[in-house]
Amino acid sequence: MKLHLPSTNYHLRLRGQVLLPMLFILVLLVGLLGLALGSAAFLQTLQSGQRVFSEQAKAAADAGIRDVLLRLSRDRNFKTDVASGCTLASATCGATSGGLPLLTIGEATARTWILQDTSGPQVCVAIVATGTMRGTCRKFEARVRVPDNGNVIVDSWKELTQ
Repeated sequence: MKLHLPSTNYHLRLRGQVLLPMLFILVLLVGLLGLALGSAAFLQTLQSGQRVFSEQAKAAADAGIRDVLLRLSRDRNFKTDVASGCTLASATCGATSGGLPLLTIGEATARTWILQDTSGPQVCVAIVATGTMRGTCRKFEARVRVPDNGNVIVDSWKELTQ
């Protein structure tokens, strides 16, 4: 009896049929890896942009406080003109009214409020400023004393949490 062995061409076709699904799985894995790396790069870019906006909002709030300090040092009565009915609760991020006129620095904006305590021998003032840049907001408070003569004295300067 004669044995019939399959031809070598048949084995090559079987190997090709196995190779095709493996190649498909390899392409799929490489594609998923590329997608993961692309999304990680996108998220890092987004986070770094938010950090930049946060720093610009911080600079705007800082500039708002410095603007009020300069005005107070030039005019001791400046605080009485703008402090009517202002409370710390009204000094919120995104407020569209109240406080001093809006201060614009590039694309960032700052709004400042002056709260005063005239019960002591010298006027104590809390200056609250909010800086906003593309939806990112930072809020600072400076507590100062305004003596009748001499410079404005800054007692504290801190960032307030939302």
